[in-house]
Amino acid sequence: MSWGADRPIAESTASTPVLPGPVAPTGGLLTRLTTFLRLHPVVCLFLLTPGLVEYLSGSSSFVFLVLSPGWFFLALGINAAMYTSGALLIREAMIRWRKGWPTAIALGAAYAIMEEGIADQTIFNPHTSPLGPAGVYGHLLGVNWLWLPQVFLIHILMSIAIPLLLLSYALPETRGKSFLTDRQVAWVVALIAADTAFLTLLVSASVHYWYGYPLLAVAIGSIVGLCVLGRRLPTELPLRRPGPPTGSRGGFFLLGCFVYPGAVLLTIVGAGSHLPPVVVFAAIVGELALAGLWFLRHIGTEANERHLVVFAAGLFALGILLGLLFEFPLEFVVLADVAVIYFLFWLDRDLERRAFPRPSARRDAGPVVPPAPSIGS
Repeated sequence: MSWGADRPIAESTASTPVLPGPVAPTGGLLTRLTTFLRLHPVVCLFLLTPGLVEYLSGSSSFVFLVLSPGWFFLALGINAAMYTSGALLIREAMIRWRKGWPTAIALGAAYAIMEEGIADQTIFNPHTSPLGPAGVYGHLLGVNWLWLPQVFLIHILMSIAIPLLLLSYALPETRGKSFLTDRQVAWVVALIAADTAFLTLLVSASVHYWYGYPLLAVAIGSIVGLCVLGRRLPTELPLRRPGPPTGSRGGFFLLGCFVYPGAVLLTIVGAGSHLPPVVVFAAIVGELALAGLWFLRHIGTEANERHLVVFAAGLFALGILLGLLFEFPLEFVVLADVAVIYFLFWLDRDLERRAFPRPSARRDAGPVVPPAPSIGS
């Protein structure tokens, strides 16, 4: 992950974690919470993932916290073993390999296959696909092709890239610093492997479906291939214009709002119109490619932090609406909604403060935290 036109996130390749030093937890509740998260960045990453993907959208429900606390915390542990472990390992790989966003995309795709293909089976099982009847409509050679580009979008961006980006903005002192020792990396790899195996058995037993060893071999081979590709990819993303963003913040927010719903809408319209699935698949891939091209051509290589925050806000706006819909009338998710909205608002204001510090603040508060580096690739 490169931050700025030429400066990579990996400023150190040491395997020993170098984390912020202790800070006395003084002040009010919010200050104490902020201090705690700064001292425990892995906990901060845990709140971002699985929090932003699973719980904000209602895919994993807060209702069980009241109706069945035991199940809620079991599911929370299962989700953390998958999502947080995946994000941690991808972050470690990027730091140790001194790589950028192309590597995050490749490893995020590998993660998507591991979770949605091997464990949850939504890539392979047409009857449990989130696309509903369209899962059968777009099913060929054992794969739900219309769901595949959407699941890549969800996990590459929402499960991996956006949480890592927001973490680096919220805790800039952790940039380029490893969170795990070599031994801890091995433990996290074992944890996510065990969690994947457990979910595979659990899902297979509950839905009475098994995609078979040939597809399992294809999935594992694809994961290995994507990891090798991620190790060899260049640091920077192509097609970017140098300088600050050329698109408005409102434009990036709208892009975040509609890029995923657009793919879903194409699937629904295509299935309802009985178009050939290959045509619908091409339309979905084309829509995502055009959105990605617009993003790359307008995001720039510097001073783009606040544009990326509003893009993230747009991505999760649909999740907030879905979470409210799925949990009606027991809207416990609204507490998470308020927390996420406040966090993004605070982060936006904090990035603005770092970029444009007031003279009075400079005199009163001592050295000003330097602006968060821009995402260069």
